[in-house]
Amino acid sequence: MRRLAPPQLVGTWLLERQIHDFHHNRHGYASGIAEMNLAPDGSVAWLEYGDLKYDERVTQFRRLLELRQDSDDEWGVWFENGTWFHDWSATDFVHTCSPDRYAGRVRISSESSWTLTWQVSGPSKEYTLTTTYKRVS
Repeated sequence: MRRLAPPQLVGTWLLERQIHDFHHNRHGYASGIAEMNLAPDGSVAWLEYGDLKYDERVTQFRRLLELRQDSDDEWGVWFENGTWFHDWSATDFVHTCSPDRYAGRVRISSESSWTLTWQVSGPSKEYTLTTTYKRVS
């Protein structure tokens, strides 16, 4: 499967996220915007925000990540606080946050549509997050 290099993601994306919590037998839905902006150092700021509906309650969410290129020209995703999250150059990747495990997968439909899926497991977690991104600009 082909990949989109982070500079190709620059722009505004609509996001729709399905949440299937198997541990608690609940489902949620989020909709919002993902803004990808190129920084002067060549990294890409990845800001997501919107509304999350879970258990009949609606709350707002916001998350900022950063896509950075390392010395080997490979890309990685970093949390806002500067800690490593996961590899971007691979199609499938894992993030371990003991005792939990996050297995991620990116699927590119086109330059204007892609999906990010997380399978999360741990002692008190068992859920899937599937986010579809569709380019606005």
